[in-house]
Amino acid sequence: MPTGYTAGIIDGTTETFQDFAKQCMRAFGATIHMRDESMDKEYEPRIPSDYHTKALKTANEKLRQAETLTDSEIIENRKAHIVKNKAYYLKRIEETKKAKERLDLFLEKAKAFNPPTKDHEGIAKFMIEQIETTIDHDGSTKYYDDELAKIDAQLSDINADKIRTEMIADAKRDIEYHTKEHNAELKRCEDSNKWVNDLLSVLT
Repeated sequence: MPTGYTAGIIDGTTETFQDFAKQCMRAFGATIHMRDESMDKEYEPRIPSDYHTKALKTANEKLRQAETLTDSEIIENRKAHIVKNKAYYLKRIEETKKAKERLDLFLEKAKAFNPPTKDHEGIAKFMIEQIETTIDHDGSTKYYDDELAKIDAQLSDINADKIRTEMIADAKRDIEYHTKEHNAELKRCEDSNKWVNDLLSVLT
């Protein structure tokens, strides 16, 4: 039985050993960046994504802000962030309460449901279980209530120096991480391209 690599040999579409070797090359990690491309597409050099370079730009901007913002600007920014979170949690509490009311209503109806035959007792039990499971996971506002309590405490204790120190530490940590990962990705691309080029050099 032919494989995806040998089928072309049998039907004649793979005309040379070189073509066969290039197709087999696609089974190896050096060409992982072309996994969604057609098998007969010529090799394209592997290049790093822009994920880490963009993240580095963001981190450097955060560091710049941490070092240049005034204390009052830092405090106002943190207040705005906290107020936004508070609005979110209040909204989620309201949504959860409304959902719980509907779930309770349906649970009452599910428990009152009278299965027409013994063969329907399974679905009657299943409906109750589904609603009760959802209530257990999504019917409580405790998490949001706890977060609101934390937010009220945060609003009463905003320290610009502490926030600035945290901002600088976070930015430097991100810069170190993304620099390391970007360099590692550059090395992977270099190794992949060398592996392919070494192979192609003996297939010409």
